[in-house]
Amino acid sequence: MPSLRPLVPALFLLASPAFAGWSMTQVTRSTGDDAGMGDSTQRVWLEGTSAKVEMVETANPMMEPGSYLLVQDGGEKMFMVNPDAKTYARFDPMAIASGSEAMAGSGFEVTIEDPQVVKVLEEPGGEILGHQTTHYRYHTTYTTVTSMPMGMTMSTAMDVVEDIWTAPAIDAGAAAVAVADAGSGGGMRQELQQLESTAKATLVGLPLRQVTVTTSKTETKGKGMVARMMMRGAPSGEEGTTTTTVEVRDLAEAALPAATFQIPAGYAETEIMQRGPAMPDLGGSGR
Repeated sequence: MPSLRPLVPALFLLASPAFAGWSMTQVTRSTGDDAGMGDSTQRVWLEGTSAKVEMVETANPMMEPGSYLLVQDGGEKMFMVNPDAKTYARFDPMAIASGSEAMAGSGFEVTIEDPQVVKVLEEPGGEILGHQTTHYRYHTTYTTVTSMPMGMTMSTAMDVVEDIWTAPAIDAGAAAVAVADAGSGGGMRQELQQLESTAKATLVGLPLRQVTVTTSKTETKGKGMVARMMMRGAPSGEEGTTTTTVEVRDLAEAALPAATFQIPAGYAETEIMQRGPAMPDLGGSGR
């Protein structure tokens, strides 16, 4: 079973008490079993409780270059904006996760078992982009169990090791937490969010580099033609590993006008998730 991928590539920033305006480029690249699937380049603007994340390049077919995510009021309001279509859609990660499960068809149930998040390391991390950093390492384990019709089950054991280098002297701003939550997959990781928050409570500053190694092992159980077809595509017991690297480039302080974080005048509201078992349009067409 492939690893759980976010609808919005993760901006891995955390909040700080004070803030300044910042602009940067964020580049995500992956190698291994899911090589290239989450690759993206984003332009990011942050200031206090507001953020804008624009897609420059993406391998995600559900995203369009030029579209962007707006965060307002520290995540109380989030919108996906499509300049080509002149539309915007309210963004709710939990609703998207629920809609994705509905698209899988009736009779499907997904649960997360035995989640654990542990801080393994905190030490001086050297200099990145001219800033002294702190290096953190976290180890996350859990099992995703998918129950399907006709008595079939698929369980995937996930083992995730995250190395993060932050610049403690740089304040990220409150909006960054909401963007990180959106990027982490929303409702699919809801059971892990509190554990992650506790484990990462001492993480301070703007992350400048992150390396995540994800290992998954899937076991499929069931009888009949459907089970045989699924096991042929993804043999039971198969293990896969993907390494994802996220790096910040072109980091600069910036005085950002308020319009940076506002929906342009004249844009029409649409929906990210269509009603019923349909694929999301991500704000690309009107209702």
